[in-house]
This record gives sequence, C-alpha cells and structure tokens, in this order.
Amino acid sequence: KINPNISYDFYDADYESNYNLTIETARLAKNVTVASLYLKDYFKKLHVKSIHIPFAIKFDDYLLKKKNKNKIIIGWQGSPGNFAHVKSIENELLAIENKYPQVEYHFICRENPEMKLKRCSFTKWGDEGFDYFEKISSFDIGIAPMLVAGEREKAKTAFKSLEYMASSISFVTSPWGISDKLKHEENCLFAHTKENWFIQIEKLILNESLRETLGENARKCMEEHHSYEKVFPILKNTINDN
Repeated sequence: KINPNISYDFYDADYESNYNLTIETARLAKNVTVASLYLKDYFKKLHVKSIHIPFAIKFDDYLLKKKNKNKIIIGWQGSPGNFAHVKSIENELLAIENKYPQVEYHFICRENPEMKLKRCSFTKWGDEGFDYFEKISSFDIGIAPMLVAGEREKAKTAFKSLEYMASSISFVTSPWGISDKLKHEENCLFAHTKENWFIQIEKLILNESLRETLGENARKCMEEHHSYEKVFPILKNTINDN
C-alpha cells in the first residue's frame, strides 16, 4: 500500500495456501510476472496486469545426454512428496520392465520409497561419488508424470522437464505444468492418461532415432526460450515500465 511501484513474481499457485494475502498483494502491485500462461490468465481474470516471463535456468551447467550400451535408463528426479506422481503410474512402469529386459529405472530422491520394480535404484545428494548433472545425463528417457491436474499442477512449470531439455534428453510428460513451448512429437511426448504412459514410453524404447530427435529439439527449445539471455530483457523491460 505504501509503494505502488512493486512487481511481484509468481511461479506456482500460491493462492492455494494463502488466498487473501496473495490476491490482495497482487491487486496492489504495479504488476505481477508469472512463469506460466495459466497463471497469466488467472491473474488477468482478477483485473491484475500479468506478464508472462518464461522460467529460465542456467542450462550450461547440465551435461548433454550420454549414450548407454545394451540398456535403456528411464529416470526421474524430485522430492519424496512429488514421488507420489511416479507411484501413480507404477503398474505401467512395471509392465514396461516386464516386457523390456534392457530397461532400468534410476530415480534421484532423498528417500527410497517401496516399489514393485525389480531393476530400480535410488540415489541422492550426499551419496559418495554422486554427481547430480552426471546422473541426469545418463538418462535415456525422462518421465514427468502429474496425473492430477489441480491448480498447482496447472500453474507451475515443472523444473524436471526443463532439466531434461537442458540435457537433451527425450522425455514423456503430462500435458500440463510445463513450458508452453513444448509440443507433442516435436520436442517431447505427452501422456494424457495413466494407460497412455505405457504407450508413450514404449514408443521411445523402440525408436532410438526418435529419442535423439526429441532430445535435440528439446535442447534447442531451452536455448531459444528459457535461457537467461532470452528471458532477462523481458524482465528488465517489465521492471522499467512505468
């Protein structure tokens, strides 16, 4: 209320946990910057000036995908809470494991949840010799499931999908909570339903050329739309706009 020349940035559905504080703050702001088109539309409906600034990461820290011989590593990284999304497609992952003996699952998580999968390993920060960027670059296929399309799932830009893009990894993702520049069969694959996860993962297992093409296109998308160099001018113009 004292200073009307403040911009606030939102990259998640913060109104879910504290609606009044979030919304009243946004209404008093000069404008809000948001990381997704979903959030942009949400705040516009409240008559708040909202500006979409794509999520940017320091992608040069990430190592480009390395080829594995005689096996296909399917990977995921995230918190124990978000691992519930992986558990929701456990039967589909198990069906893949049973059908394709060359498949292994590598998960980066600070806990080791119980899984039906037999060829499944967990690593975490602090493990001896663990290198986060090296580990991600070993994935042949990344997964980013979010089967429930709640407010937080639709409003966010899943960081793990950006990490796959940075490492030139082909990946399967739910069609929400992602960069608006991701396109099915252009730079990733969408799985719209639980049953569809088996189909899309299998498609990548059987087609190495498709994996390479999607991975390369994902990296180009990262460079063109989610780099500091591309995003910073938008942020600067927004802050300087009177």
